[in-house]
Amino acid sequence: MPTKEDNSNARSVDQTFNVFGVLLNFLVTPAETGHEVSFFKGILPPGVVIPLHSHAEPEIFYVLEGSLEVYRECGQPQRWSTTQPGGVVAIPGNVKHALRNTTSTPTTSRDARRTLQLLPLDSEALRGWADARTPVS
Repeated sequence: MPTKEDNSNARSVDQTFNVFGVLLNFLVTPAETGHEVSFFKGILPPGVVIPLHSHAEPEIFYVLEGSLEVYRECGQPQRWSTTQPGGVVAIPGNVKHALRNTTSTPTTSRDARRTLQLLPLDSEALRGWADARTPVS
């Protein structure tokens, strides 16, 4: 019989949070990599917007289902762009960006980020994110 430590599904159920309406399910937590990197599944329901923000860590989104709209304040033109399933979005560190789903279906992605600071909270800049997160039972 697998133990909880051997069963990544059991671990990920314990690490699911609702942050501003986005469901984040940690597949690899920062603690598992010495706070170097994290990997998670994100579900962005229809109509949800992650407001304009930035962080020192780069982020990578791989869209599995639905479409992900991304705004970046970097380069020209500064506008919303849409990524479809199978597409990848890379956001460099310290670049202001926002995400949204304007469709009628949820957007599901796999996201990788170096030193994701939601768990544990180490950065004053992310206190609002931590205050907004709610464990999902």
